[in-house]
Amino acid sequence: MGARVTAVRDDPRRPRVPETAHQLDVLGRIGVPAVTGEQLPPRTDLVVDALVGYGLRGPLRTSTADLVRAATTLVTAAGSGVPVLALDVPSGLDADRGTPGPDCVVATATLTLALPKVGLLQPAARRYVGRLHVADISVPPSVYTALGLAVADLFAGEDVVEVG
Repeated sequence: MGARVTAVRDDPRRPRVPETAHQLDVLGRIGVPAVTGEQLPPRTDLVVDALVGYGLRGPLRTSTADLVRAATTLVTAAGSGVPVLALDVPSGLDADRGTPGPDCVVATATLTLALPKVGLLQPAARRYVGRLHVADISVPPSVYTALGLAVADLFAGEDVVEVG
């Protein structure tokens, strides 16, 4: 659609898991540059945070925390007009408790998957989550039932719904 996209990695020295290596290969083949935090573009129209999702335990690693601070500086320098979209959970936020770590993305909006994580709904998380949306990833209702969750059909009319 004509957008210029740059992917920013938190630590290129860290060994890549096969899934990450595959995604970086795909980016390269379609012409999307992958740079490090020191090579952040001087300005941007949108920041997409996809550094850390649901599995965060404890504070961010140093390289990831550095990148969160660099992105925050980039957004702050650009003024309030640059939106930040967090995917699944804002990096640095505990998805179970809703408590932010010392370095935490402040999102304009968060797009989480399947169901809202409990922590995203906590009062302490509100400032970091922004507007909360949930995307349908086609989890069968039987999975929710097996987990003991009574879930109404959130996605009866839309693939993405806003919560709250």
